[in-house]
Amino acid sequence: MTASKRVLTAARLDLKRNFLPHLCLALLLVLLTPVLFGLNDLDTQGSAVPLELMMPLTGILLLTPIFLPEQDPAVRDVVAVRSVPLWQTYSARALYSLLFLCLLPALLILCMGFLRSQVTPDLWLDAVSSSLLLGGLGALSYTLTDNIAAAYMVPVLYYVVNFGLGSKLGTFWLFSAMSGSSASKLPQLFLGLLLLAVSIPFRVHEKA
Repeated sequence: MTASKRVLTAARLDLKRNFLPHLCLALLLVLLTPVLFGLNDLDTQGSAVPLELMMPLTGILLLTPIFLPEQDPAVRDVVAVRSVPLWQTYSARALYSLLFLCLLPALLILCMGFLRSQVTPDLWLDAVSSSLLLGGLGALSYTLTDNIAAAYMVPVLYYVVNFGLGSKLGTFWLFSAMSGSSASKLPQLFLGLLLLAVSIPFRVHEKA
């Protein structure tokens, strides 16, 4: 079996055994959004409210636990002896987690558009950026602490802090669009990618 096939096989098994419960929780958040918020006939600022309040939480659910399976010593032993390098396993998890992180807000935006709300690609990009920032914080926190509770707590705390500090956070304010600001969230996107990118080799080195 070639290296690429081994990685794909490992990724398929991981999707089924480890990732699916986290994806179901993230999907549940999306499905709860129409229940918690009215999605009909919203203007652009109104459409930003459910997207900014709910979608960043999916980033925490999808990216924070990408290193979690190896917390089980039995899984660690299996991973250590199999032919797929650990960095490839982590990278595959990060890639399909990022894919769903991008798809879930797109799904919600399609639903809002069907309900005659004003949605734009910028709102999708904002939702993805904030989700990635929180998810990157969670992934790096788990790498540094090796404690899943602490790893979830750090991005959740940052999420809560945004309600108090607001615009004082500048381009790292999660709720800027629903407050009427047109500031770009690209810095959140880039920082989230950086945090995730740093966490993978750090984790691999730690487990080597």
